[in-house]
Amino acid sequence: MAEARPILFDVGNDINSLGQRWTRWLRSFNLYATGKGVVEAQQKKALLLHSAGMEVQDVYYTLVERDPGEHETVYEVAVEILNNHFTPQVNNSFQRNQFRAMEQKPQETIEQFITRLRQKAIYCNFGNVDEAICDQVIDKCSSKRLRRKLLERHNVTLQQLRETAQAMEAAEKQATSIEQPIESVNKVSTYANDTCSEPDYENEDDDYAFTVHGNQGKVSKFTVNVGGIDVPVVIDSGATVNIIDRTLWEHLKKNKIKCESKTSSKNLYAYGSNKPLTIAGSFNTNVCVNDRCVSADFFVIEEDGQALLGHKTSIELGVLKIETNVNTVTDNVVKTNYTSKFPKVFSGSQNIADSLSRLLVVPKNESKQGEINQAEEYIRFVASESTPNAVKIEDVDKMSLNDKELQNIRNCLLNGRWQDLLNKQYLTVKQELSSIGHIVLRGTRLIIPTELRNQILKLGHEGHPGIVLMKQRLRSKVWWPNMDKSIEEYCKSCYGCQLVANPEKPEPMIRTSLPSKPWEQISADFLGPLPSGEYLFTVVDYYSRWLEVTIMSKSTSADRVIDALDKMFTIHGLPISIATDNGPQFISDTFKNYLVQNGIVHRRITPLWPAANGEIERQNRSLLKRMRIANAEKPHCTTGVSPAELLFNRTLRTKLPDIQIRSHDDTEVRDRDSQRKEKGKLYADTRRNATTNDLKAGDSVLVKQNRGNKLSTTFNPKPFTLLEKHGNSVVVQNDDGDTYKRNVTHIKRFIERKSSENVNSENQNVNQKCQ
Repeated sequence: MAEARPILFDVGNDINSLGQRWTRWLRSFNLYATGKGVVEAQQKKALLLHSAGMEVQDVYYTLVERDPGEHETVYEVAVEILNNHFTPQVNNSFQRNQFRAMEQKPQETIEQFITRLRQKAIYCNFGNVDEAICDQVIDKCSSKRLRRKLLERHNVTLQQLRETAQAMEAAEKQATSIEQPIESVNKVSTYANDTCSEPDYENEDDDYAFTVHGNQGKVSKFTVNVGGIDVPVVIDSGATVNIIDRTLWEHLKKNKIKCESKTSSKNLYAYGSNKPLTIAGSFNTNVCVNDRCVSADFFVIEEDGQALLGHKTSIELGVLKIETNVNTVTDNVVKTNYTSKFPKVFSGSQNIADSLSRLLVVPKNESKQGEINQAEEYIRFVASESTPNAVKIEDVDKMSLNDKELQNIRNCLLNGRWQDLLNKQYLTVKQELSSIGHIVLRGTRLIIPTELRNQILKLGHEGHPGIVLMKQRLRSKVWWPNMDKSIEEYCKSCYGCQLVANPEKPEPMIRTSLPSKPWEQISADFLGPLPSGEYLFTVVDYYSRWLEVTIMSKSTSADRVIDALDKMFTIHGLPISIATDNGPQFISDTFKNYLVQNGIVHRRITPLWPAANGEIERQNRSLLKRMRIANAEKPHCTTGVSPAELLFNRTLRTKLPDIQIRSHDDTEVRDRDSQRKEKGKLYADTRRNATTNDLKAGDSVLVKQNRGNKLSTTFNPKPFTLLEKHGNSVVVQNDDGDTYKRNVTHIKRFIERKSSENVNSENQNVNQKCQ
């Protein structure tokens, strides 16, 4: 007895359905193996490869085979490897195109049609399969009555669709078996070109006619040939049927119209009327305009009225064209500047956009599309779907014609001489290349000509997406060599993105070295206001961390600051330098003259960067938690020695008993200070992801600005020029010559977008390197 084993799997036949065919073949093999009683994994794997054939064996042994896991078998691993190879090659676009082309076959029930659709939908990757099947059944079912019934219901589900279809099909079968056939119904004359007598009737749902009575004023008419007789008709885009009155029907019969009578029990309603028209009957005949003819049904009514040519017949004859109105013209239509070409149409008192939206634009010449084979139809479908918005497929085709790079690829595809390829970057993807007309595709993606690439990048960056999102947007439709690099450069050089992007990462910290002795370098700042409205004027010594505090009233003028410093300098002497922020009392001429008279160097920190004066800022925090005496006698966390001991070279006597030890060696203090500062620097640099900045004098930079509202940009829109850089502090200058001092964290390099000429030259250099 012969075995019905699975046929050999054909790897090379119809690559578009490869994944679908492999899934079905594997299902057949599993049934065969189960029927044969093969359960041992190694034997089942061998039977799988043997049954699949030599082509599958060649594919399998070229793939990377891994060892089975703890709960896996060698057969499961082999199936997984082959699935990963064949299944990803399912082309969703092609499968969906085939799905949308499926129609209900003659004598096929709706349930059978749904079964075929569900089998096809497995490979289409739909989000909602039931919804896609419902849409396809409504669009492609053969019953007009069923389609109307389904459209009457809001958001019909698949189950509701099945129930409605089964009920209608059952009713149709039962009615057919009960009713007796009548010979006079739907009877076609046995004589060629015979004439009609009285029209018969048919049973259908209701239809509507918008223009019936002839007393509505002067209406333009159009002459068509109905059954060999010229008839003036009114084209009614709102009518669902074609209508003539009894008088015209009698005229047509006298002139021996060529037609076929039909049954009709349909109800017709005039526009705005609830009373149906009186129907005498209906007939089918050929309607012609110039060289175009279609078959159409006409209804004869008893009332007097104009002959109407309905919406469907008018469209089929090409005498009614409903084009896009003015309201659909958007900013994306960048190829035609209608607003500048017709300024009066879109602005001013003569704006006639509303009336223009009713006008039709009928092309002068309509080219007839020739017959093309299935492969070309698929490629044309993919090319049309891959065209980005605001770029017509005709533009891509026109630019591809004169593009030297694409001309070279088309020649290589035609003659197979890939050694003549100019841009060697295409060699790695040559198996994926194809062409339709002048357009070249890689798989299902358009290869954009050089002149259109900047426009494609501009369209892909609409809405200012990031690099990752822009790559995802463009990769789905277009491709060209180094496209990812072009996208990255375009995003980085986008002026708007630079203004709202996050600031650059801070540079590593620069710690202040310990002075050689006490009261050489000091820092001053204000703390407050306190609940009483007063301020604390604080001064800290960089060496000993000794803190001096003066309570001030609501006035913090330069004169009050000088009075407080005079008292401190009377006790400790004059320092070499003093560090402050850029408060108004510290930048005033009064304070400046006071420091010059006393020979004190004034070191002002970088504006908007309080961390540069971190010593006094940190002491101000501690001051809120400690008393002055506790702060003076308690060892500091950095030096390990109390501020009083370092400042006065002795330990203050407190209530706690201790042994006074005199020491003038501060080596241990310096080592501890350096160690703690370095530890703090490493922690801060790691937490802030600090990186060294490579900015230099002459660079164009963007400077961070104060945001006035939620829509303000992070950076000032006008670029600045970097003049100086000292550590973390920089000096920048604007176009008016004004200079500003900022921390390097408040600026970022401004990247100017390269011109298309520079981009093309870079691409040529890349091609030369590849060659």
